[in-house]
Amino acid sequence: MRRSFHRRLGSAVRLVASAAAVLLAAHLAHAAEPIEYPPTLAKPVVETFHGVEVTDNYRWLEADTAWPVCLWTQRQNMLTRKTLDAIPERERILKRLREFAAAPRVSIPYRAYGRDDYVQWRREGLVEHAGLYIREKDYRAKPRLALDPNTWDDADKVLCEYVDPSPDGRYLAYTKRERNAFNLTVCVRDLETGEDLPDQIPYASSWVLWDRDATGFYCVHWCLFHDAKGTRGTRRGWDGYGVCHHVLGTDFKEDTVIFGRDNPERHRITIAQGQRGRYLFILKWPDRSKTDVYYIDLESDEPEVTPLVVGLDARFGVTAVDDAFVISTDWKAPLGCFYRCRADDPARENWEQIVPEQKGPIVGWWIAGQRLFVEVLEDMEVHLLVYSVEGRFLGKVPLPAIGSIDSGWGSADGRDFFFRFTSYLQPRTPYHYDTARGTLKRLERTGPDFDFGRYVTRKVWYTSSDGTPVPMLLVHRKGLKRNGRNPVLLYGYGGFNIVMEPAFDASLLVWIEAGGVYAAPNLRGGGELGTRWHEAGKGAQKQNTFDDFIAAAEYLIAEGYTNPGRLAIGGGSNGGLLVAAAMTQRPDLFRAVVCEVPILDMVRYHKMRGSNAGDLEYGTAENPDEFRDLLAYSPYHCVKAGVTYPAVFIRAGAQDPVVGAAHARKMAALLQSVAADDRPALLWVEPSGGHWWDDMTRAQQLETNADKLTWLMWQLGMIEGPEK
Repeated sequence: MRRSFHRRLGSAVRLVASAAAVLLAAHLAHAAEPIEYPPTLAKPVVETFHGVEVTDNYRWLEADTAWPVCLWTQRQNMLTRKTLDAIPERERILKRLREFAAAPRVSIPYRAYGRDDYVQWRREGLVEHAGLYIREKDYRAKPRLALDPNTWDDADKVLCEYVDPSPDGRYLAYTKRERNAFNLTVCVRDLETGEDLPDQIPYASSWVLWDRDATGFYCVHWCLFHDAKGTRGTRRGWDGYGVCHHVLGTDFKEDTVIFGRDNPERHRITIAQGQRGRYLFILKWPDRSKTDVYYIDLESDEPEVTPLVVGLDARFGVTAVDDAFVISTDWKAPLGCFYRCRADDPARENWEQIVPEQKGPIVGWWIAGQRLFVEVLEDMEVHLLVYSVEGRFLGKVPLPAIGSIDSGWGSADGRDFFFRFTSYLQPRTPYHYDTARGTLKRLERTGPDFDFGRYVTRKVWYTSSDGTPVPMLLVHRKGLKRNGRNPVLLYGYGGFNIVMEPAFDASLLVWIEAGGVYAAPNLRGGGELGTRWHEAGKGAQKQNTFDDFIAAAEYLIAEGYTNPGRLAIGGGSNGGLLVAAAMTQRPDLFRAVVCEVPILDMVRYHKMRGSNAGDLEYGTAENPDEFRDLLAYSPYHCVKAGVTYPAVFIRAGAQDPVVGAAHARKMAALLQSVAADDRPALLWVEPSGGHWWDDMTRAQQLETNADKLTWLMWQLGMIEGPEK
């Protein structure tokens, strides 16, 4: 039955594609005039991998700072600007994006350990940063501005990402991160004087956890020039990330290193604290699927680092509630579960399971007093379940729509639980759940003035090429007609066990307002259906991710949502690899592609700037078997002359530390060498841009979204092309 279905589906897709090509040709005739690309020299470099010769014509474009590369990139940017800025509708699109971006946005209110006051982020208008406000003793009290990053001299160059007030309310620890950098700088502000202390901790990688007496704090930072005993020494010792204790008024170089000696650089370390602040937890991440956990009893006469879980091939999280540890894990439970154990006897044989596996993966959890709030993703819908810390099911918190929870916080007395809910059609909105009364209340209305009621989010399932059912969410106007002519943006990721939950993005409003349909499948390689779903789309199984994405496109065509002439695909980073692989494997299915900060040369990516720890997800060409798998789908190596590819817009960041812009440059050069006149290939390398969205200023973000939407609408025939 499955093979018969796919044969019929394939026939339907080919018929629709043929008809669509004829219908769209006349409409897009204005795009037939060829774009004159900057000249690009092909300088073949031939290498042999495990007996296979591989030719790279554009290896020279990997030299990020070489002047020929910089000049070539500048000319590409000029061409892209000239082309997109000549489209009349772009200015209207940008204006609409600015209107949406000016809407208010707030975080949940929360208290740091030992504090009576609440803190909350708030941003309105087109300012660069949110400000931090304090509400004294009550989350409903009038807010007072405590920290405004917009007043900093370097406000356009840095981000303020974490804050933590001291237990006595005197100080505020906050972090600065330069755009495009990994490391943070921890600063301390005296809230009574409004001045910063001399204390600054560079090379940090975490938030801080204060001592009870507010005389110092713990944080993770790069420990340079330590000798084998952990005291300050010379470079002949070791360096790397470590958990350190900082005393206010001292130089960070004198911080006591309490954990991290001999830790490999790539092993990420984070810290957490129990409910009463007695226990400090240290989590070390060798990779995304494995966590080692240690703890320190800070009330002990001789505090020492004690292993809790080490060496298990599973992920763990932990907190302390009174004298017990609550542990989350996917150990022997691919969808996740919870255990509880006594803090004074935490051996694994004494763990008691308190929350079993659910029908979907556990994607978030929080503690409020003696209550455990568990976010479960089941059938593409989030459910917020409530348990006692002993494992008794207490109920379910009603949620407003198909969406996700992006943050939560519970009071130590268990009375209050705050969370922020979002969806494709709901701006990030803070809610308060009264645990005693079981009532849910929205705290504030956020987001732009938009008629959300005219649109709908739908759940569908479709079948991938090997018969695997795959879920997908669709967002579109109510009453949409399946006439095969709707413009559709199919967006995906499918990697690194990341869960792509529905979240608000104002640019999506511009798309659906113009009549577009948005489709988001949960591809294998992601974590939407648990760790097994991830394993089914990594390494030697990576092709499953691409097959799932291609099958989503075929479903949308077969079900009458669209046709190949009005179907676009988009993705970034690993999602950039996804859309490029789909484009090279099935160029007949798509009209346009937006490929952002992509990894594209799978043969050399591990040698290029920024590896993104991809060897754990993809493998590398150093291994003969992995090389064959990588070469088979590597987009850069799958482009062929004589094939008509979709129109492609590639965006990269010149300062990207995760996936170097060389991938984008090389792919753009290759595609331009084979591009059809009516299917342009454009490249935009943001000079100051990095890998993450927040590495751009708000103005850059708005301009980037205007570029992408303008490109998509032009290529799908929704607006007229460049004026001649």
